[in-house]
Amino acid sequence: MTILPKMFTREFPLILCEVWGKGYDFFLGKKIKTFPRYIFIIKNGLVDAYRNNRALDRELNNLFYREIKKDRKFLEKFYIEYLKKFQILQKLWNKKFLTRKNFYKFIDGLIDFWQAIYAALYIPLEDKMFCKNDIELMVKLRKKN
Repeated sequence: MTILPKMFTREFPLILCEVWGKGYDFFLGKKIKTFPRYIFIIKNGLVDAYRNNRALDRELNNLFYREIKKDRKFLEKFYIEYLKKFQILQKLWNKKFLTRKNFYKFIDGLIDFWQAIYAALYIPLEDKMFCKNDIELMVKLRKKN
């Protein structure tokens, strides 16, 4: 039996639960197999979020690490790619009104951007797997967002 630790209880839009959940379906071009990754329980206008921390973090960090082993410049390319994607999201976010098409484009963009959010939050915490330059680059990405 897997016990998922509670991450938080707070107001949390349903659409963000969807973005968060779908953001982990495919990661760096790979289907993520860890299940369950997240469980969201919605009651009384609040969301309780539970996360399969160890299995998910281990799998995702290993994906990043394998890509870095194949290409030492992987995180630098990743950083540049996601800065461009962030600029697109910012442009959509700054519009006063989003058409339905642009709203879906924004949500799909957030789902795709989730890889960068994960990398910026969790790679700096993993000092055994990643080198100092990798960690510093992801801290820089965190500060941009």
